[in-house]
Amino acid sequence: MRNLRSTLRLISRVVLGLCFAGTLERTALADLEETRGVFLGISTAGDRLKGAKKNFQAWAMKDQKGANVGFAMLESTPSIKEVLSNPKAFIGKKCVVQWYVSDESLNNYREPVTINVIKSVRWETTSAKPTSATPKGIAEGIYALYKAVGPESAHFGFELRDVKLMRSLFRADLAAAIMADMADGDKRNDSPKLNFDPFLNAQDCRLENLEVKVAAQGKAAAVVCASFKNMGESAKVYLDFSLTTDGWRIADIRGRNSLRKMYRLQPL
Repeated sequence: MRNLRSTLRLISRVVLGLCFAGTLERTALADLEETRGVFLGISTAGDRLKGAKKNFQAWAMKDQKGANVGFAMLESTPSIKEVLSNPKAFIGKKCVVQWYVSDESLNNYREPVTINVIKSVRWETTSAKPTSATPKGIAEGIYALYKAVGPESAHFGFELRDVKLMRSLFRADLAAAIMADMADGDKRNDSPKLNFDPFLNAQDCRLENLEVKVAAQGKAAAVVCASFKNMGESAKVYLDFSLTTDGWRIADIRGRNSLRKMYRLQPL
């Protein structure tokens, strides 16, 4: 399984090269260019501006074609500052980066070097709410997000730290347990207990042959089974739903393990 930290270490070794102009397909936007993709993280580049005490930071992302691309972070605009305050909270999110080409004097080069510099970022919101509020419709809406992100991604289909989104999908006790786990991992600067994608029961994603079926249906409870091939291996994940005053909510996700058991919540 691919480890996100290993991926970021790899990117940090090559990100300066990715920041050089001419490596990206550009969409003209007045004096700025635009690139869409998925945010991977922030790393330290292998060089610094002349006169600077520290190497500059670099924005790492995967573009729409699946290529790793990077941008030198030389400006502190509000949208960039927001990410710098907590980069982990944005990893895996779809974004649109505005950037420009600049000639900069770098410590390791005699002549000015042309690099790509990030100016700002905006985040593309993908609603996880399905068109149908039935258990099957909710499950289909969730798995549709993996297709939106791309055929291969090391990240969750949506952001597990988004309070509003979590409460709209999960029963209150499970939502609270997951968000507390995420917060604890951030506080310790380490992985949370939920260090895999619960909807795939895996860390990597290359989803094929997806089929979503209702396995059991009652007045106040339901079970939906998602069967698929992931990374070439067949798998099944069961979503247990409970009918709450706010509608159907996911009360448990069962792959090889149960989230409720992992968080020691009361059995359904």
